[in-house]
Amino acid sequence: MLFLRPCAQVFHEQVSAAKKRGTATPVTKLRIRALTPRLWPKLEDLFGDNGACNGCWCMYWRIGSAYRKKPRERNKAAFREVVKRGPPPGLLAFDGDLAVGWCQLTPRDALPWLDRAWRLRPVDDVPVWSISCFYVRKGYRRRGVTSALIAAAIRSAKSAGAPALEAYPLDGDLTPSASGTGYASTFSRAGFRTVGRRTPPRPIMRHDLRATAQTTPPEVIRCRLDFSNALQIRYHELMKPKPTDARVHSRDSAELRDESEHAQISENIAAVLEFYTREDQKITRSQRILERISLFAGQPVFLAFILLSVAAWMLANVVLHQLGIREFDPAPFSLLQGVVGLGALLTATVVLTKQNRAARLAEQRAHLDLKVMLLTEQKTAKLIDLIEELRRDMPNVRNRHDPDAAVLQQSMNPDQVLAALDELSEPEERLKLAGEGKAAVARK
Repeated sequence: MLFLRPCAQVFHEQVSAAKKRGTATPVTKLRIRALTPRLWPKLEDLFGDNGACNGCWCMYWRIGSAYRKKPRERNKAAFREVVKRGPPPGLLAFDGDLAVGWCQLTPRDALPWLDRAWRLRPVDDVPVWSISCFYVRKGYRRRGVTSALIAAAIRSAKSAGAPALEAYPLDGDLTPSASGTGYASTFSRAGFRTVGRRTPPRPIMRHDLRATAQTTPPEVIRCRLDFSNALQIRYHELMKPKPTDARVHSRDSAELRDESEHAQISENIAAVLEFYTREDQKITRSQRILERISLFAGQPVFLAFILLSVAAWMLANVVLHQLGIREFDPAPFSLLQGVVGLGALLTATVVLTKQNRAARLAEQRAHLDLKVMLLTEQKTAKLIDLIEELRRDMPNVRNRHDPDAAVLQQSMNPDQVLAALDELSEPEERLKLAGEGKAAVARK
């Protein structure tokens, strides 16, 4: 029988498969332990100064993209509080005393941002547990650490009484992107099946822990799990029924699409505001004062103030002359002209200072627009390619060659576009120069 094969045979098969895939030899002796406050230094050593991925410290599924706005140390402190508060939020894989892998394992309700992502919203009302992310130390990747953590997570969730275990991997056959949530093929080998797919590359996969049949492959890795009773108590607290609205579960796809659009719009607006806030923080105190002066100088009130001041200056000198008193600036008002000239020079300097900063911002936006347009063009070419491939694979659609689609499938080369623009502009310049030469000859 499959489950009675000796471990040596299973290990030999895994080594052979690893060699065929071009991967390293699997790790044979891993210990899997729940993350407790005592093991925090091990996690700290595994994640390093970067906090595993861009300073995340496993806070993304708790607070969303807001983790990017916080210093890495604050994210680290927040996750440490999660570990101290308990229950253990995940599993650590050890090779000897060295932590080599991490898997976040919690009830789904403990990760509120999963519900905010429309692609990963619940497919039903089952109170599942979730495997939300992985991190494997360099040198141990593609050596079976992720598979070991998945197997341990299945056992842990089942021992805690969870009805099912969910995961949100990437489908490696549909996208070349790297994944911190694992790959669908790895979960498929562990007995997970797809229960939802709102976007092709990101399936929602589930392992039914209530099934009596054994669906996981034979294990060659000995796992030692030390989940405390507090984990089960916390789980049952999270499993308490919550008031639900039947209308929420009966929302159609149009409403979901509207909500997703609102979420995307909000994220875009937040990104733009973050950009302007970051640029505003770069302004020095002296430059901020100059920009406030230029803001006042650009208002109609400032023009009225200048006109009234000049009129009062001239009127005062005329009145003093009529009274036989010596004027402080007799006609033609040389002092007034100097003051106005100095004011104009200062105003021009202030305005140019603000315009220079505005020009830098405009240049940054122009670069961003160019990058977005190039990325959009590449995505469009990829979509056309996928549609053409789908059309070729559909048996009820006649296959035909579309030369326009074949051309549009190719991504634009920016260098070729610039060269074409140069070629088009050069004849116009030559014609312009030729016209100027003819005009000069005619004048002679």
